Amino acid sequence: MIDSESRPHGNELSKNVLLSLVESCGIVGPRAADISRHFAATGRQSSTAESADLLLDLVGRCADERHPVAYLSVPLTTGHAYIECNARRDDTKADNKRRAHEAAQRLRAFLSDMVIDPSRLADVPGWEQADYHAFWTKVIDQHADKVIFLDGWQYSDGCTIEFAKAVQLGLPRLTEYLMPLNVAAGSQ
Repeated sequence: MIDSESRPHGNELSKNVLLSLVESCGIVGPRAADISRHFAATGRQSSTAESADLLLDLVGRCADERHPVAYLSVPLTTGHAYIECNARRDDTKADNKRRAHEAAQRLRAFLSDMVIDPSRLADVPGWEQADYHAFWTKVIDQHADKVIFLDGWQYSDGCTIEFAKAVQLGLPRLTEYLMPLNVAAGSQ
């Protein structure tokens, strides 16, 4: 559950954070700016929970009832790629974001779904890793029709939390190549 304890984190959610969330839903250009501008006018958020609720409402505003929503589960700061990149002294997060962006673009071109790429969300002031996990599992709970897992997901703390949420909700789970991902495969 999102921590409702007040954590001071600046004046308000920045326009950059709001715009990055809209773009994570695959919406760009003037429509993205209009949606994020509407939410920027809502004022200051005094707690992590209020920020999460505002961002969750923003995802809902991006969703289109005519299209299903696919959530792309992305290993960002943990996982197999993290170990490999550290061994090579590469920027793990940047590499994972690039892979996620490419996969999301590929999926958007193939599916009619709105594909949510969580790697596009800018850092939210005051949020810790648990806040991101709680937020994205709420997005899955309230909006996702399916969850798609980027290769290497099974070594990521956040992705395994998202896998468990998708199993709990009975949502279809797919690899990034749209092959079914059953519970047994996810447990290996």
